[in-house]
Amino acid sequence: NPSGAIAAVAGTKDDYYPWWAWTAHDPQDALDAAIATAPKMVSRVARGIGGFHPDWLREHLERIPQASRSSAFSSFKELDDTEQPLESLKFMKEHAMGFDPGIFKNLVGKDPWEALEWLKQNPSLQADRYGANGSPLDVFLQTMIRDHPDDLQRLVAQTPSGEMKRKMEAAIFENLLATDPAAAIAQAKATDSTAIAAERFAKIGLGLVKTDPDQAFE
Repeated sequence: NPSGAIAAVAGTKDDYYPWWAWTAHDPQDALDAAIATAPKMVSRVARGIGGFHPDWLREHLERIPQASRSSAFSSFKELDDTEQPLESLKFMKEHAMGFDPGIFKNLVGKDPWEALEWLKQNPSLQADRYGANGSPLDVFLQTMIRDHPDDLQRLVAQTPSGEMKRKMEAAIFENLLATDPAAAIAQAKATDSTAIAAERFAKIGLGLVKTDPDQAFE
C-alpha cells in the first residue's frame, strides 16, 4: 500500500522513505506517481532507480525528466556494478558521466580480454591525465598484476607493438623485480632494446640501493 505509507509520514522528515521503498519494488509506478502527484519527489525516485535498478535506468532513461537524471546518474555510479560492468561503462560514456575505476576493475576481474578490448576501443582512456588515481590503463595493469599475472602475460603476447604493449611489459617487469630480483636481472640482460634495457637496469639498481649498494652500482 504505497499511498498509505506515503500518507502515514507526510509532512515529516522521513517523507521520502516510502518513495524509495516503492521505487525499489516498482520503479515505473513510483516514477509515474511522483511525476503526477509529488514533483518534489521525482529526483528522490530517480536516485532510487539509479541505485536499485541500473538495468531499468539503461533501458528507460528517457522516462526520467531531464532535471532529475543527474540524481539517477549519481546513485548509478555509486552502485559499483559487478553484474554488467561493460554495459555500465558504455552507458556512462554515452551520457558523459566520466570514468569509474571501481566499475572498470569489476570488468577486468570478470573478463580481462573484454576490458582490454574496451581500452583499445577508447584510446583516450589510455592517456596519463587522471592524476594520482592513474589512467584506466594503469587500473587495468595494477588489477591484472595483482589478480591475473599469468593472463597478463598471455595478453601481452597477443598485443601488437606500441605504447600499450610497452606499458604492459613494464608492469610485468616491475612485478618481477619485486618478487624475483634475480629473474628481473636476467630479463634485463636479455632485453634487445638498449633504451628499455637501460631503464630496467636503472630500476634494478634503485631497488638494490638500500640492501646492496655495491651490486646496485654494478
